[in-house]
Amino acid sequence: MEIPVELKKYFWDTEFEKLDIKKNMKYIISRIFCEGNWKSIKWLKSTYTKAEIIETAKTSRRLTPITANFLRNVYD
Repeated sequence: MEIPVELKKYFWDTEFEKLDIKKNMKYIISRIFCEGNWKSIKWLKSTYTKAEIIETAKTSRRLTPITANFLRNVYD
């Protein structure tokens, strides 16, 4: 599975074509939740498991405090 080209705009500082959905999971999840829109978050939730999203929310240093708080409320 590849990242949809519509999401490339959220990875302006990255070689988009080299992103790997599994190897770069935490980076992708963090970036989409911080920079993305509802459509991109919907893709994210269909691509990654709830457990993967929660684990990223707990361990990522890339999340803004507002985003981390939002994820804490959504995923308890």
